[in-house]
Amino acid sequence: MIWMFHVLILELKKIASYRVDFWMRLVFAAMAKIFLAYYLWQAVFHEKGVKELGGYSLEGMIYYFVIAALVGNVVFAGRDSFATEIYDGTLTRYLLYPVSFYLYK
Repeated sequence: MIWMFHVLILELKKIASYRVDFWMRLVFAAMAKIFLAYYLWQAVFHEKGVKELGGYSLEGMIYYFVIAALVGNVVFAGRDSFATEIYDGTLTRYLLYPVSFYLYK
């Protein structure tokens, strides 16, 4: 279990080493998703003239949209790094570790 903590710290250091990219993705992408969800669903609810749509209130729909987008980022983040590691040739070092690559990532 302790090695997972060390892996997490190493991955965070690697991500944070590119500070501008890290903050742009973390802060601005999240803010853009929240603003997009808010204005999109506010327009839909206003146009329909209802307080509930499909069992969701405006706030509930925005929460659902934002959480789905954030979970999507977490789920699909591994795909980009996997392809990059194949392209860079750094995948082989992970294959030599005594831990499964998928568990490590």
